[in-house]
Amino acid sequence: MMGAMQDLGTAVQDEAAAAENSVLDAVDDRDKEVSRAVRQAILDQPDVRTTQLEVSAKDETVTLRGTVPTEVENQIAEHAARDAVGSSYRVDDQITVCGN
Repeated sequence: MMGAMQDLGTAVQDEAAAAENSVLDAVDDRDKEVSRAVRQAILDQPDVRTTQLEVSAKDETVTLRGTVPTEVENQIAEHAARDAVGSSYRVDDQITVCGN
């Protein structure tokens, strides 16, 4: 009887771990999708003259890193990111303006 209870406990723990991993994988997939969508939204902006931007998403925050020549381009990139994610993610703009 004791062995059966231990086996049942182990099975429940294994199922819980599998469910947690499934949720984490879904969150990771969503973050990857959001990163791709934001990057594309920025690249679609004709007034942003850079492809040197890194976009990452994690814990409902999109982080923008890289350089652009002007503050206007920085603002356009940030605005495009905000439009792409709506209110579901916060945008952390760490873009550097290099001043061309």
